[in-house]
Formats: sequence, structure tokens, C-alpha cells
Amino acid sequence: MAVESGRNNPPILFSEALGEAKPEDKRPKSCLLWHTYQTRDASGRYGAEHPVPGHIVVKSGEKKSYYAIVCHARHKLEMSGAVELYTSQMRNLNKDGKVGKPLSRSPQTTCVVEYAQMRRKIVGKPYCNNMPARSVCPYFVKMGKPRRLSKAELRSLDDLGCDGASVAEYRAVVRQIRKMG
Repeated sequence: MAVESGRNNPPILFSEALGEAKPEDKRPKSCLLWHTYQTRDASGRYGAEHPVPGHIVVKSGEKKSYYAIVCHARHKLEMSGAVELYTSQMRNLNKDGKVGKPLSRSPQTTCVVEYAQMRRKIVGKPYCNNMPARSVCPYFVKMGKPRRLSKAELRSLDDLGCDGASVAEYRAVVRQIRKMG
């Protein structure tokens, strides 16, 4: 996928959840690795399946369907306390405009918001630790062809993040896991 920049690439902030994760999210019984994705056409229909690029891993708990955000960061994604975001200053663009209780009770929730920084009174606890990126076309995709990861495969993927693996090491482990499926 080509990486674009400019007005059509709104910022994305991945944040730590304010609420407590559900037990099944903290310790899922199993984990899926997704192998394909589909994009939507102008009419909203999903088209042909494409293989997930070799350097990308999309995993989830047991789901019948799953969607992923498509984004790009110029630097390594690391938590930063540089920005404080308050739900009282956000408007959810996808629902009734409310952001708050549902978002803080469901730690894995994703929503598209408009941030009206100075328009509203600051209320509640802020989202402080954020990882900034930029959305890129196609912005989000529907994932397909999941495969359950073995405990050893999941441990290998988790160890990569903890050990600070090089890009070459990361790709080698991902390639091996994909071959096993």
C-alpha cells in the first residue's frame, strides 16, 4: 500500500484504556492471525481479498469478523504523555456524539472523534499516553482468513516486541509463522 500525506490523512492516536480490560481481553483463550484483507469500494461493498503484507501482523481474540485501521508513523510507535485528551472535549462522529462511559468501559473500542479542545469544559480523567500516527488510504479494512495461533507462535510474536527485535528478525519470525498456517 502506498503511504500518502496531507489533508486526507487525519491523525490517529492510539491510547491506553481508561477502564479496566475485561478478563477475556487480558488473557484470551486463543488468538487469531489474519491473513487477508478487503477494502470497500465507493458504493460501500467489499471487494477482492488481498494478502496482508509480509511485514504486518494483525491479530485478535476469537472474532467472527475483524477490522483494522490502516495508518503510518514516521517513527517507532511509543507511548508519549505529550498530549492529554479529555472525552468531555470530544464528539463521536459515528454515534450520537457521545464519548465517555462506553469508551472507558470497553478498552478495545475504536472511535472517530472530532476534538473541540477549547470549546468545552474539561471533565474527567484524560487519556495521557498516546502513540501518534496518520491514517492512510484505504483508512480501514475488513480482515479475512484467520488462523488460530499456537501458544508457541503467540509467544514468539510477543517476544519480538519485548526483545526489541530488528526488522530482519521480525520479518523472519512472521514469515515462519505464516508458512506454518
